[in-house]
Parts: sequence; C-alpha cells; structure tokens
Amino acid sequence: MGFMQRDIDFKLILLILVVIIAIVGLTIFYQSSAGNIIQKYNKVKDKLEDTQDNLTSVAVQLDSCLDDFQNITAEYNDAVSYQSEAQDEFNSLYEETESELEKTESSLKSVEDDLEDTKADLTQVKDNLSACEETTTSYEDAAGKADNYASDAWTTLDSCKECSDITSCQDCIEEALDEVGNVRNYLDEIES
Repeated sequence: MGFMQRDIDFKLILLILVVIIAIVGLTIFYQSSAGNIIQKYNKVKDKLEDTQDNLTSVAVQLDSCLDDFQNITAEYNDAVSYQSEAQDEFNSLYEETESELEKTESSLKSVEDDLEDTKADLTQVKDNLSACEETTTSYEDAAGKADNYASDAWTTLDSCKECSDITSCQDCIEEALDEVGNVRNYLDEIES
C-alpha cells in the first residue's frame, strides 16, 4: 500500500506539473497571439488616424476652393452684368446716333429737292448742306471711335476667359471695366 501511495503521490505531482506546464504554455501562446493582435490593431488604428487627418485636410481645402469658386463666379457675374449694361447703353446711344443720322440724311434730301426748286436760296442751302455733312462726319467718327472702344472692351473680356488664377482674373476684369469706362466717357463727351 505504501508503494501505491507513493505512486499516486508521484502521479499526482506529475499531473500537477503537466497542468502547470500546460498553463504556462497556454499563457505564453496567448501572450504571443495577443501581442501580435494588439500590434496589428495599433497599426490599423494609426493608419485610420492618418487617413482621418488627411480627410479633414482635404475637406478644408475643398471648402476653401468652393468658397474661392463662388467668389470668382459672383465677381464674374457682376462683371458680365456691368458689361451688359454698358453694351445696352452703347447700343441705345448708337441707335440714337443712327436715328439722328437718318434724320439728317432725310433733311439733306429735302434740302436737295428744295435746291432744285429754289435757286434763289442757293447760299442758304449750301450752308445747310455743309452743316449737315459736318454733323454726319462727326457722328460717323463718334460711332467709329465708340465702336473701337467697345471692341477693345470685348477683346479684354474675351481675354479674361483664359485667366488661370484669381489675381489675373481681377486684373483682367478691372482692365475691361476701364475700357467700358472709356466708352462711357467718350459717349458722355459726344453728348455734351
């Protein structure tokens, strides 16, 4: 019985040792596996944080670009509206000038008819004819110069389409506005 008791104690100790070794082995295996998982988790977490930072930066840049685009669009629309108003004013003045020219031509024809009928008023008719020709010439010159100024304004506005940044667009628009101002000033001088 003593031998069995010792054999059982020895088996029990051996069993406890096997359990301890198994627990130690499982602990080491768990730490190794958990360490790898934690490392992978930390790497993925760092990548996600970098991606979040990049996404935030890109969103800020996109908002800035959108604001710039909206500002440029508003400025462009204002410039187009102003140019359209200037063109309408120019067209109105041109039509008035053309109407005056037609009236003057009509008057000239009437004077020529009267010239054939009345030779006694020849001197007065010559004076009227000369005055009409001067008026016609000045209106034609005025229309030509106004057309040149308007053409310069259109050319400047067309060149604005090729602008690559805000500063050059603003400079181009200001130059176009100066050209439109030249047309207005010249037309104001003609009216006075």
